[in-house]
Amino acid sequence: MTNNRLSALQSEIANRHIEAKRSGIFECRKVSSVDDIINAIVMGETNEVLLHEIELRYVSITSILMSNYKTFGHLSDAYIKGVRKGFKTLLEIHNIR
Repeated sequence: MTNNRLSALQSEIANRHIEAKRSGIFECRKVSSVDDIINAIVMGETNEVLLHEIELRYVSITSILMSNYKTFGHLSDAYIKGVRKGFKTLLEIHNIR
């Protein structure tokens, strides 16, 4: 049986990205590899491109459109749930628990 709950670190990473989406302010340096991205987000940075890729895979297009901070800025429960699921999947693949 798999554990569907996020660890404290996974939750912190997902929540930082959700707050960055809400405010429209992402803090990330240039990265050139997947390992650089993973290391950066574990260290507390937020990556807009990574969040966008997770949105495309785990969030409905309607929720994505509504989440745009320049137009509606509404982060629905479905959006938040999808983003958290996407981060859990990504971080589990990279053994970040």
